[in-house]
Amino acid sequence: MSDRATLHARTGALRSLIDQAQSSSAPARRRPDRADDAPQPLPQARRLPPLRLQRLGERFNKPRSELRSLIDTARELARINQAFAIAARPPLALHASIVRLDPQGWTVLVDSPAWASRLRFGAHAVQRKLQAHLRRPVPDFDIRVQALAAPRPQPSHRPLHVSEQSAQWLSRAAGSFGEQPLGRALARLADHACRRATTVGEPVDRR
Repeated sequence: MSDRATLHARTGALRSLIDQAQSSSAPARRRPDRADDAPQPLPQARRLPPLRLQRLGERFNKPRSELRSLIDTARELARINQAFAIAARPPLALHASIVRLDPQGWTVLVDSPAWASRLRFGAHAVQRKLQAHLRRPVPDFDIRVQALAAPRPQPSHRPLHVSEQSAQWLSRAAGSFGEQPLGRALARLADHACRRATTVGEPVDRR
């Protein structure tokens, strides 16, 4: 075999080895994922309606609002009490007021049994005047007595009683401080104690 043929054979063998090496080192083709493993699209977020803050007046003005009902009842009660004060007239009107509006009867609170008796005596006259003023039917009065709370008794300021021995001690203490402010205060207290002791017949030794 000639040198050229030998070189050609070696070159072909070398190329064959290179091709085999490249084919073995090439990465394997990735198998397509199954349909179950494929990433699913995220569910679309639920859009909430925009938050609307209600004003206080809007809440009150709702036809079925409890607050609106309470306010209307309070206004009606105040208007009826003004008319009741005109119909009952002072001084009776100063001791009675309507507190409840029931169809069966309006509850009237009176602060004493005496004024309750006076209102019962003239209830029909007051009722007629109230009907004329309000221009509406007025049911009978349910008169109840609720006495006003009695004021708390003020604690009595009892004068401080100083014994003879304490008065003597104050007098000596005042002398030890001389003309200092504390000494003058103790002297006034001792003098007051001595006068009280003399008033009740207890001689005091100021030594």
